[in-house]
Amino acid sequence: MLMWKCPLTLSVLAAGTLAGLAGCGGGSTVPKLAPVTGVVSIEGTPTAGVTVIFTPMGATKTTGGSGVTVDGGNFELMHRSGELGVEPGQYAVTFSRMVLADGSPLPAGKSPIEVDAKESIPPRYQDPSDPAHTATVAPEGGFFEFGIGAPKK
Repeated sequence: MLMWKCPLTLSVLAAGTLAGLAGCGGGSTVPKLAPVTGVVSIEGTPTAGVTVIFTPMGATKTTGGSGVTVDGGNFELMHRSGELGVEPGQYAVTFSRMVLADGSPLPAGKSPIEVDAKESIPPRYQDPSDPAHTATVAPEGGFFEFGIGAPKK
C-alpha cells in the first residue's frame, strides 16, 4: 500500500511543479514599446556622450527609458527590459554629460569618479520636475531633436 502512495505523491508534485513552471515568466512580459530616436546638440553642435533620460510625467505611468548619444549626437532609447523603445506617453526629458576638468570626454573604461569628472550640462536641463524639454511618444514612436545651451567650461 505504501508503494502506491509514493508514486501518486510524486506524480502530484511533478504535475504541480510543471503547472507552476508553465506560469513562470507570464508576469514579466515587456510592454508594447515605441521606437524613439533623435539627436542632441549643444550650442547647435550634435554632441556624443550625452545621456538622454525620458522620465514619465502626468498621466503616463511607465518606467521611461534612456540612451547615450554617439557621433553625430544620435541616440536610441532603451527600456529597462533591455529592449529598444519606451511605452507611449508624455515624458520629461533630461540630460547628463560627464567630462574631465578640461572639458574633454572621459577616457574609455574609466568611471566619472576615477577621473574626477564634472557635469557639463547646465542644471536647467537636468531636473525632471521642471524640465526644459518634454516629449510625447506616440504608439508608432518618433524622432526628437533637442538643443542644449552652453555647457560649463
